[in-house]
Amino acid sequence: MVYDAEYIRADFYRSSAGYTRNAADFYGNEEYPYLKSTDCRMDLPSEDFLKVVFYTPEKFIEQGGDLFSEETRQAAAEKTAAELLSVIEITKREDAGYVTELSVEGNLHSGEEVRLAYDWNSSAFSFQEVDGEIRVMTKGLGHGLGLSLYGANELAKEGFSYKDILKYFYSEIEFVTQYD
Repeated sequence: MVYDAEYIRADFYRSSAGYTRNAADFYGNEEYPYLKSTDCRMDLPSEDFLKVVFYTPEKFIEQGGDLFSEETRQAAAEKTAAELLSVIEITKREDAGYVTELSVEGNLHSGEEVRLAYDWNSSAFSFQEVDGEIRVMTKGLGHGLGLSLYGANELAKEGFSYKDILKYFYSEIEFVTQYD
């Protein structure tokens, strides 16, 4: 598979948050123009589409580690969910629903950095205080860039050819049998 006579970067993951991501949003540049946001609502029935996790404020701080100041980590047992969420703000979210930037106590972090710190399914997440705990809801499983394995399988069930499936997720690509 090539784009503009160059082999493509064929990113894939388990299931999206309903739309795939733009590479420009993920990488911050236009290096992979064939990785564009695509409707992927066929992922919604996936068992991996929605995951909800609850944390006590203390556990949330503990697992977040260096995302929080030393002062906050030391006072973790005294923090309420509302107090903690008041110092966390999602500052940038892609149209596809993935968090690209958030502020924790005034310090900026990428959505992927936070996702990996907590081992969440994706960076398409949201927070809410529920009964004194922090509810985190994630959508999709993986980074959301390129081909959704679940979505590709659903398209195959509908009769799409493998080439049509690949072109659905990697826009404007071409197939070559030999590359000089």
